[in-house]
Amino acid sequence: MKRIVLLLLLSIFAQISNAQRPATGLKRYHVKGQVKQITYFIYTKIGPVGSTTIDTISRPEKRIVEFDTSGNITSEIYYSENRSVKRKVAYSYPDDRTIVINYFDPWDSPISQSIEKYDKNGFEIEYISRKGLEVSNRFVFKNDMAGHLMEQDDYIKNDNLLLRTLFHYNDKGEKVATDLFGSNGKQFAKSAITTDSLSHLTRSETSDMGGKLESTWSSVTSLFDKNGNWRVEQIETFYHTQHGGDMTEKILTKREIEYY
Repeated sequence: MKRIVLLLLLSIFAQISNAQRPATGLKRYHVKGQVKQITYFIYTKIGPVGSTTIDTISRPEKRIVEFDTSGNITSEIYYSENRSVKRKVAYSYPDDRTIVINYFDPWDSPISQSIEKYDKNGFEIEYISRKGLEVSNRFVFKNDMAGHLMEQDDYIKNDNLLLRTLFHYNDKGEKVATDLFGSNGKQFAKSAITTDSLSHLTRSETSDMGGKLESTWSSVTSLFDKNGNWRVEQIETFYHTQHGGDMTEKILTKREIEYY
């Protein structure tokens, strides 16, 4: 159970940083301008607290994201540190409220598929992940009239509720807190979120209902280009494990943006 709770807490970090993803790919990747391609260089290190440093001398993992002239993502390619292809991703847009994402192995054999559904205002309302015809995960998003994500329900095997998350905002529309509920309807954790726009820092602290700190997550961006897009992001995650003690994960991402 402790392992499941940890995975649930870590899943919230993506929600904090991305929250709601309008259908355009440029907004998904937090970039402005006529972007043609983004190349990511990603360094990752996981280890006990106090012993983890990023080795920028080593070769990073690499990811290339392609966009069309309308700002929609067309493809992604993931590379390992030795530059071999790990995974390929292709995007299609069957209608103006649906995105279909197909995942392939390095030899172009299908792995899985994701389907994203959006409302008439361009805000995500459902995400389905499946292998073949079997649904492995389903996420339902509920928004207010302004498009703020207010509730996210995570399901296993399509209809078995695993986690419910409620989001709270301040009068500026900034996300400030989340409440996490298990499948039994009982709240088991809560997160406090702070954002410092001057230092481009977002931070979250997640605690259990007894006030014990379970995990932290922070992201800081820097080195912005002429269009205001960041070139460097540093993410650090701290969390407890059942047997390994306190752990930390550090991710350093550098990105190069090519414009039309």
